[in-house]
Amino acid sequence: MGARKFGIINVGQIGCAPLQRLQSPAGACADAVNALAAGFDGALRSLLAGLPHGLPGLAYSLGDLYGLMRATIADPRAAGLANVDAACCGGGRL
Repeated sequence: MGARKFGIINVGQIGCAPLQRLQSPAGACADAVNALAAGFDGALRSLLAGLPHGLPGLAYSLGDLYGLMRATIADPRAAGLANVDAACCGGGRL
């Protein structure tokens, strides 16, 4: 029979990763990279929606990391963070 229950997490805002933010003089998120991640997440959602028709008994949960990151970056204090702009180690430009 095989596995039938899955937990899947979509791609987060990878354009806000430190490596991407270092490419911007202001340390801003890379909107084009985030748009690619959002496009992938939409395609993933569509693919998953069609799977149960061909796979009886399949159950999955899709975690929205992209949305969580967007909300956390928009309002860090609501997530219990002081900021989302500085590196946790304190080294480097960020």
